[in-house]
Amino acid sequence: MVAASRRVWIVRNAWLEWSTFDVQFHRLIEEAATVGIAASVTSSDWVAAHLDSLAQDELPDVALAYDKDVLVLSLLESRGVRVLNPVDAIRVCDDKAATYLALRALGIAQPRSVIVPLRFRPLDASEWGASHTLAAAEELGYPLVVKPTRSSWGKGILRVDSRDELLAALVAAEDRDVLIQAWHPGGSDDYRLFVVGRRVVAAMQRHAPVGQLAANVSAGGRAEAFTPTAEQARLAVAAARGLGLDVAGIDLLIDGDRAVVLEVNSNAQFVGLEEATGCNVAAEIVAQVVSIMGW
Repeated sequence: MVAASRRVWIVRNAWLEWSTFDVQFHRLIEEAATVGIAASVTSSDWVAAHLDSLAQDELPDVALAYDKDVLVLSLLESRGVRVLNPVDAIRVCDDKAATYLALRALGIAQPRSVIVPLRFRPLDASEWGASHTLAAAEELGYPLVVKPTRSSWGKGILRVDSRDELLAALVAAEDRDVLIQAWHPGGSDDYRLFVVGRRVVAAMQRHAPVGQLAANVSAGGRAEAFTPTAEQARLAVAAARGLGLDVAGIDLLIDGDRAVVLEVNSNAQFVGLEEATGCNVAAEIVAQVVSIMGW
């Protein structure tokens, strides 16, 4: 029988529908049940509307956050629910520029980057051409990568090979926040290391489709199991722990013996990872919940 005190909500976005999410949530519910945890799926929409009306004993002990709505997740934390990952960590990881700054402060290797400052209106090509931002970006050397600071599944990422292409990308961004990074010799392939607690529990190499930058499996990338070196695993764990994450997907670029952290995912999907590696990632996440809560 499932103990009433072991209750977990899997919090999703009500308006982001994708069959892979359904598979992932089913896997978590299935694995939670094997250790006596009652897990169920709810939406951030429902939480925002009903949380204040719930008695304390109607709340979960833990909320697994598969929505990045930090305001709604903060409501759960304010009621004493242990959100995994913590809201402050999700807030940083949802902003690629903030992630870059946080990892830089930790001394963790990353691609060289230029943060594009806040604009209160779109700039035209002549304004960008006269900017210090453009000059700093060109010091990195072409090709460059221009990416939105808030995006998922590789959406909106561009490779630019000249000043004209960089200016066009900056103009197209209008007043949206973007980050400019040096192109890494690793190219479009990357390596996803899945960290749970203080361990890399599974890893895969992802190959981008021809003509695309994003290697995400959800965007059509091809994945295969990968065994990281001890140093690569250490780098991934250091990034996750440094940002306060209990569970994280750490994306590395690797060139020979050198690895850098490309991105940190606080709400990482794992269905493709389980398929590529055979690792029971859902069970690892549930085990981490048990460890955190002392169950």
